[in-house]
Amino acid sequence: MQPPSMLALLFATVSSLAACSPGDAVPPPPSPEAAIADTVEETQPQNVKKHVLETGQPILSLTAIPATAHLGKSQIIAAHGAQGVTIRDTDGTVLQSIDTPARLVAHYQGLLVVYAQDDEGVTTLKRYRLNGANSPELVDTASPSPIAATTLQRTAIASLGPLQISGSDLIIGERIISAPTAITAVASATYFPPLIGGQTLLIATQSGSIIIQSHSFATD
Repeated sequence: MQPPSMLALLFATVSSLAACSPGDAVPPPPSPEAAIADTVEETQPQNVKKHVLETGQPILSLTAIPATAHLGKSQIIAAHGAQGVTIRDTDGTVLQSIDTPARLVAHYQGLLVVYAQDDEGVTTLKRYRLNGANSPELVDTASPSPIAATTLQRTAIASLGPLQISGSDLIIGERIISAPTAITAVASATYFPPLIGGQTLLIATQSGSIIIQSHSFATD
């Protein structure tokens, strides 16, 4: 059998195109520019800048310890009042806990500092050395606390500068960041790998959530 001629192939192609209705027409391929725009639009939501951890506990104070060469994982330390202190990784898993009342926590002069105040106003300061996977080591205890609560609070938000908490709003300069429920604690870090590569904001809410986000990225 002889192969079909070029003219016959061309006629068959034209006939098949003519038989297609306008609704069946295949759209032309997108331009390179459009393809890139579509890719960016699809990948932007996946480029997560905000992470939410649910603790199920009241949070009175937060501090963040970014991963360094000698500390392989970033850690989140939270004060839970009478429920003590928890040390979490960036997935929210509790790595260690300290069974001591805590009103404030801070990473101060290389040590974890836990500040408490009883019903009579007596303050206590405990300092712990963090030992990776091992339990925190108590270094010393002082009562009354030689470090003021305001000093510890400033340490936790040092990279943010002056700020104000008003209900569920965090006011930093002229910028307002809103959280889903009332904000109970705020902390900051210059970076917080692997979640955030730049300046990082941590917000604790009344519901027990910890919101971790880029400082330049507003909450919903």
